[in-house]
Amino acid sequence: MKSGQADSMRTTSSGRKAELQSASAQRIYDKRARDYDDSCHGSFAAHMVELVKIKSGEDVLDLACGTGLVTFDAASLVGDTGRVTGIDVSSGMLARASEKKSAKNAANVVFFQHDITDLDSFGAISSHKFDVIICASALVLLDDPAAALKHWTTYLKPGGRLIVDAPHPHNIIAGTVLERAGRRAGFQVQCCRDWCRSEESLREVLQAAGLTVELVVPVAQKGEEDKYYSVDEADAYFERFAGFVAEASLSHSEAKAKAKVAFREEWMNAAEDGKVKEVDGVCVGIAHRV
Repeated sequence: MKSGQADSMRTTSSGRKAELQSASAQRIYDKRARDYDDSCHGSFAAHMVELVKIKSGEDVLDLACGTGLVTFDAASLVGDTGRVTGIDVSSGMLARASEKKSAKNAANVVFFQHDITDLDSFGAISSHKFDVIICASALVLLDDPAAALKHWTTYLKPGGRLIVDAPHPHNIIAGTVLERAGRRAGFQVQCCRDWCRSEESLREVLQAAGLTVELVVPVAQKGEEDKYYSVDEADAYFERFAGFVAEASLSHSEAKAKAKVAFREEWMNAAEDGKVKEVDGVCVGIAHRV
C-alpha cells in the first residue's frame, strides 16, 4: 500500500487536487476502527454470509474486510480445509481484525492491507482465483463501482459466486444529497451512491461485469421503519455528514459555506410535501461467473 501525502492526491479533469478514494477510506475508517463493531454491521455481515451459502473447503475473498465481521463468519463455514483472505486499506480496521484473529486462533484466516480496486498490483493474490468474493457495505465508497466489479470478477473461479450490496435510493439520504450537492458545488464526496436508483441498478452493473445474476433482494440493515425529515433540518444533516465524507475538500470556511448552500438546495429537491424520506435498506445481489 502506498503512503505519503504525494500518493494520497490526484488531479481532477478540472485541474483541482482531490484525495484518492483509497486515502480517504483509510483516513475515515482508521477513526472508526474501535467502535465499528458497535453497530448494525455485525448482523448485516452475518446475513450476507448466510445468503451466499459458503461451503466447507471453499476459498473466500473478503474485500473491504474491515474488522473481520464477514471474515470470521465465513471462516467458521469453510473449516480447516478452506481459507478466507481479508483485504482492506485501513490499517486501523486491520489492527482490530488481527486482534480478533489472535483471540480466535483462526488459522484459516489471513489479512492484507491493500487497495481493493487494484488487486492486480498485489502479488499475494494477483494470480489467485476464489470460490466466493464478498464485499459488504463498501461498494458505495468506491469512485467507480462498475469498474470495481469487473475487476473483481477476474478473481473468481468458473462458477464462483460474488455477493455485494448497494443502497436503497433513500438509504442514508443525507449521503445521497451530499453527493448531488458536491457535483453542483465542485467539492469531493467520498461515496458513490446516487447511481443506484432501484434493484435493477445493481442487477445491471453485475451483468455488465460479465456475471450471471442469481438474486437481487432488498434487505433491511437496522430493522427500522421509514423516517421523514423536515426541510428545516438540512443544515443539521449537512454538518453531521460533511465532516465524515467530505472533510478533505471542505477544510476552508468559504468552501464549506458554498457546499452548505448547495446541500440545502438539494435537500429541498429531495423533499416531497415538505418531508425528506429515509429508508433503512439496501439491495443485495448474488451472481456467479460462468
